[in-house]
Amino acid sequence: MKVREELLHFIWKMISKRVHGFKSTSGDKIIIGDTGVHNHYAGPDFLEANVLIEETPWFGSVELHCKSSDWYHHKHEEDPNYDNVLLHVVYLHDKEVYRKDGSTIPVIELRHILPQDHLRKYEILMQASLDIPCEKLVVDIDKRIKSEQLKQACAERLIQKSKTFLSELEKVNGDWNQLFIHKLFSHFGFKTNTKAIRALLDYIPFHVLQKSQDSLQSMNALLMGSAGFLEKPVDDYSFQLAKEFQFLKHKHQLSSPPPIQWRFARTRPQNSPYLRLSQLANLMHSSSHLFSTILQDIEASEMIKLFRCQGESYWSTHTQFGQKRAKPIHTALGMKSAQGIVVNTVVQTLYSYGLYLNENTYCQRAMRILEAIPAENNRFTRRYQKLGFPLQTALDSQGSIHQYRTFCQEKRCEQCFIGKQIFS
Repeated sequence: MKVREELLHFIWKMISKRVHGFKSTSGDKIIIGDTGVHNHYAGPDFLEANVLIEETPWFGSVELHCKSSDWYHHKHEEDPNYDNVLLHVVYLHDKEVYRKDGSTIPVIELRHILPQDHLRKYEILMQASLDIPCEKLVVDIDKRIKSEQLKQACAERLIQKSKTFLSELEKVNGDWNQLFIHKLFSHFGFKTNTKAIRALLDYIPFHVLQKSQDSLQSMNALLMGSAGFLEKPVDDYSFQLAKEFQFLKHKHQLSSPPPIQWRFARTRPQNSPYLRLSQLANLMHSSSHLFSTILQDIEASEMIKLFRCQGESYWSTHTQFGQKRAKPIHTALGMKSAQGIVVNTVVQTLYSYGLYLNENTYCQRAMRILEAIPAENNRFTRRYQKLGFPLQTALDSQGSIHQYRTFCQEKRCEQCFIGKQIFS
């Protein structure tokens, strides 16, 4: 049976606590004092281990492989980081491995030691055609373990997304305010018009956006004009905005805006690009220091309230400039949409900022905000709820997305609290 090194790592930590002594492939008696510190970087898999080999104490590193010949496949013999390996732990011993001085590295072969029940469960998981491999085994797992795994998955998701976030910080010369505003604008595209919003931001210089915040009319004119919505004004309101936009173009020496492809088909009235841009204009005008605001230690409910911005009353009765609605609508951003902005933009910004400063306070605050917002309802949450996962908060639902995509789909069962519980 083919096994992965991740399983060996897990079993090495577990089995050494349950098995009193081992025999090397050459017959030497080996007692494990300490399996060592799991190394997730370059070099041997476990560092600072101590073992007794025929009652002689050894201190150093332990390397694990599926086959002992992998030592040479990975070219460890050429890497000085492996010179102090005192023990080679493998599933299958198929080749002797030697140190630079010609001495043999002791080998523990696991294939006849591993509990057969563990291997059977592992084989079920690895060969499962189900997109959630443990689906038939997870029912009896304690809900506290499931909850802890979702928390771990959520934290890992935030860390992974922070890497992209921080790489984008370089593109704006380290300006956190600009990066946050760009992320905020992109989210207001709500997938349907995200590309269009980004094209809008590419056209508007950030300093022009900032200087226009003091006037609500200027902010509306800048966004509507840059979007291409003021080329043919048809009523008093659009004429006013068009005139203001021409003034702003001249003042800031802006070129004519490029054509932007906005999507209107099958778009709900509340998700109209006109209304979204109007909401953004009001948000930018009413909260001129948004990034500084989100850094403050405020309750999640207040954070959500901040982003429930109103659109201009004109859009309550109009679908486009000059075109009236059959029935008026509310122009405020909906509760779920505001929660989505906080979950996907504010929380990610706070967490990334915490990692950037190496200040855990912001990371913890981001997690607390997620715990204060109800869980999202999507295909991931519904799937895990059926399997008995306690999805109560946005932390749980964000964790379920990452759990599905990077733990279950990639079959990282050995690194999952649930998988470890199944194997134990």
